[in-house]
Amino acid sequence: MIEEEQEQEDAQYDPAFYGRREWFEEFAWQHRWIEFMCGWWVGEFGKPSSVLDFGCGDGHWLKAFHDIGVGTVCGVELWPIANEFVTDAAQLFIHDLRKPLNLGKKAELVICIEVAEHLSKQDGDTLCETIVQHMDNVLLFSAAGLRQQGTGHINLQSEDYWVKRIEEQGAIKYSPMKTSKVRSAFGKILNECYEFLPKNVLVFARI
Repeated sequence: MIEEEQEQEDAQYDPAFYGRREWFEEFAWQHRWIEFMCGWWVGEFGKPSSVLDFGCGDGHWLKAFHDIGVGTVCGVELWPIANEFVTDAAQLFIHDLRKPLNLGKKAELVICIEVAEHLSKQDGDTLCETIVQHMDNVLLFSAAGLRQQGTGHINLQSEDYWVKRIEEQGAIKYSPMKTSKVRSAFGKILNECYEFLPKNVLVFARI
């Protein structure tokens, strides 16, 4: 296990791979299921007053929530090219999530999907601190699991690992019931080659 973790930390890849226009254009395949999940979320849990997406990519979670009436949507992304993709209705912050961040605001729903596995353990801890700091009510989180293949995966951890790291930030608790509902919804829209996402997703709530 120690050797496996070391291999992850030593993995070599070009981080600029994610800053290419072509990479952002590839996000389009996600749009249909993101729109489904946003509509489903509102129907199941109610409409959040605000949404903040860390590692927002092309910002489609923000667009989809805004299109169904969420008034305040914000995103954080490393690559400036995101300005060309994220909806004008969203406030976009360009920031390296390996570094601490305080936007001076919280969101009712915070989203962080498949970001943490691209950061070192130390930087992943920083990310956990950041997202919980900005969470007012609910966190929708996912990170690639153990042995999950993918470009730039350098920090593959178990579900229990991320639950512990996030709960350590205080006044936040993993919700098995909400997680089960969200996984089931994801499973209805994603085909088998993307079944990792329903397996990875975790929902937390303020206590």
